[in-house]
Amino acid sequence: MDTRAAGPRAKGTDGSDFYHRETVASHFKTSVTNKSRIKLTFVIHGLLFIAMFILTLPDLLGLVGIKMKRFYPVSQLPKTSLWQYAWLCSVVPMFFGLGGLPKNRVGLLRHYILGCITFGIAPVIYAIYANLGTFLDYLEAGKIDRKFMGLPLIVVLYIFFAVALQAHLFGVYFASNLISSWDSKGSKKKSN
Repeated sequence: MDTRAAGPRAKGTDGSDFYHRETVASHFKTSVTNKSRIKLTFVIHGLLFIAMFILTLPDLLGLVGIKMKRFYPVSQLPKTSLWQYAWLCSVVPMFFGLGGLPKNRVGLLRHYILGCITFGIAPVIYAIYANLGTFLDYLEAGKIDRKFMGLPLIVVLYIFFAVALQAHLFGVYFASNLISSWDSKGSKKKSN
């Protein structure tokens, strides 16, 4: 396509004076970037939820009265802890966050942040503290209580803790960036 079809270049310019023209506002760029990033944290959270749900499934079904010994190697798994039940509840705030993204609903993202801290970050921090003695015993003496799929269970748990904590912290960070981006857009409208 010929660029000279629109006419000659204005005299007195070299074509670099385009900064005065319309550009995409920075809060739109921030919003798009952080929406895609927070969706990635939701995917990671969903995968972690599926893994934890499968791990706790025998105890969850045992609460209802269904035995799973035929289908699942229950003897390898430890009894489900209270922090695992609390962490499983962290999937609910994730749906609040997903619901707030399409129409930039700040209230739903605030609920996501509160729920993520309460049901996602707090149980993981508690579990890190509660299992620290076992983890230190493993690091110092190589003492292994249980194995899960050939790996020491405590190592698998701490890998889960690391990934879950990062997913939740980044999710809260991206959600707060979205809220500040969306609030700045609203404050500019109010000031005009």
